[in-house]
Amino acid sequence: MDIPRTILVATDFSPNAVRAVSYAVHLARALGARCIIAHAYRAPLLSLREGTTVRVDDILLQLEVEARAKLEETRTAHRSILPALEWRVVHGDPRDAILLLAGAEAADLLVVGSRGLGGAARLLLGSVATYIVRHATCAVLTVPSTPNP
Repeated sequence: MDIPRTILVATDFSPNAVRAVSYAVHLARALGARCIIAHAYRAPLLSLREGTTVRVDDILLQLEVEARAKLEETRTAHRSILPALEWRVVHGDPRDAILLLAGAEAADLLVVGSRGLGGAARLLLGSVATYIVRHATCAVLTVPSTPNP
C-alpha cells in the first residue's frame, strides 16, 4: 500500500468534524501530503402549503457563503501546521458529493468523523461516515467522537 498523497477530509462543522479536520491536517503534515477540507450541502425543502415544496436560490447562496467563510476560518486556524491547506464546497447529498469530490481530486484517503451511533440510531438516522466507508474507492479513516483514554 502506498502512502497517501492526497487526503480529503469531510466536515459539517460539528465538534466531531473539527476533530477529524485536525487529525487529517496533522496526518497530512506528517506524510507530506496534500490536504483538502470539504463541505457538502444540499438544498433544504421548504413547505409552503400542503403538498408543495420549493428550493430557494437565496437560501442556497447563503448556505454556500456561510460554508466558504467557515472553511476559510478553518484553513486560517491550521495555516501554521499546513500552509497549503485547501478547501472545497460542493452542492448535493453529502454522501455522494464527498465521494464524487474524492474521485475528482484523486484522493488516496478520505477522513470522516464518526459520532459513534450504533444499532437502531444508525439505522434510523443514517450515517454519512458509514455510507462513505461502504462506497468509497479509496481508503477511509474514521475519527471517533471522543479520544481514546
